[in-house]
Amino acid sequence: MAVAYTIDPERRLIYNRISGPVIRGVLDVVREANIRDARFDATFDIILDITDADVRGLRTADVVNRAQRNDWASGARRVLVTSTPEQFGLGRLFQSHRTLVDGNAKIFICSSMSAALDWLGVVDFVPSDLVVVEETDDNR
Repeated sequence: MAVAYTIDPERRLIYNRISGPVIRGVLDVVREANIRDARFDATFDIILDITDADVRGLRTADVVNRAQRNDWASGARRVLVTSTPEQFGLGRLFQSHRTLVDGNAKIFICSSMSAALDWLGVVDFVPSDLVVVEETDDNR
């Protein structure tokens, strides 16, 4: 599993990428890394790119628990970029539970970065200078 991110203050955007086998607690690893970064702003929009992630290791409870907690401002928009039906399904699970907690949640699930950026109205963004948070072969 590998977790990496970048924060682009100019575009008011946080980009997170998870790849490889996803282990329990990875969503908290991403959250903590973002919050600890000096560039973090709770009003920034967020992209979570899991197109290269194997999400079979995530439990429904992991996604539901993450959806019930919030460290971002209610106006922050979230995009989940997926490439498999399993990823999309987990995204819908998160979206449904987050909407139950916050009826104003703005969450978009798509299958490409270009669709994600279009929905956010962001131009000329290419994820670069990624900070690697965790990289492991351990599938706990």
